[in-house]
Amino acid sequence: MVTTTARPSSFYRNMLRLALPIVIQNLITTAVSSADVIMLGWVSQTALSAGSLASQIMFILNLVYSGISSGIGMLAAQYWGKKDTRTIEEIMGIGMRLSIPVSFFFFVMACFFPQVLMMIFTSEQELIRAGIPYLRIVGVSYLFMSISQVYLCTMRSIERVVFATFTNASALLLNILLNAVFIFGLLGAPRMGIMGVALATTIARGVELLLCMADACRFQVLRFRPSAMRCPGGWPSLCTR
Repeated sequence: MVTTTARPSSFYRNMLRLALPIVIQNLITTAVSSADVIMLGWVSQTALSAGSLASQIMFILNLVYSGISSGIGMLAAQYWGKKDTRTIEEIMGIGMRLSIPVSFFFFVMACFFPQVLMMIFTSEQELIRAGIPYLRIVGVSYLFMSISQVYLCTMRSIERVVFATFTNASALLLNILLNAVFIFGLLGAPRMGIMGVALATTIARGVELLLCMADACRFQVLRFRPSAMRCPGGWPSLCTR
């Protein structure tokens, strides 16, 4: 009689090895925005309230990224089992083709019409005035995230969860460090208040994107191809389905 007791334990070990970094990465992704709100409490109550309201835009974007990531994860994992990397590249291109226009819309609204966005969440003029400079700066980070979040979720789908977690953790630590620098005027930096928090977030998201692009140039198994974002002639096998 053959026993199979080793197989379930092996399955659970593999599941924990993949799931734990993903859980940590999702916590870190949420913590980046939460760190801004928490550290704004050192500026003033008005800055804290305005930053909390303005960060709702990021919450909406994260919902969009979560939906796109779920679709990419299910499809890419299937093709990774077949080692069909070319199709995974096409799936990643589709994800960016969805995320970039949405992020660009919020970027335009945050940078050029921030008052309209703030008025969705509050009618207090003091909070609106405090949130406007925050949105104008942090809006740039939306463009960075439209690429980095799709790339990182694709990496998770092909078992590169450690890299994805490391990248998100680096962005979080850099964000917290720069928050302290710009809020308190450390290392010769000016005291920027709520604008400093937005600048720290934007820089951290920019570094996160640079890490993704550096990895895309180094990682030979799966390549980031900007041409895959163009449907005509780029990935016709998926566009015609």
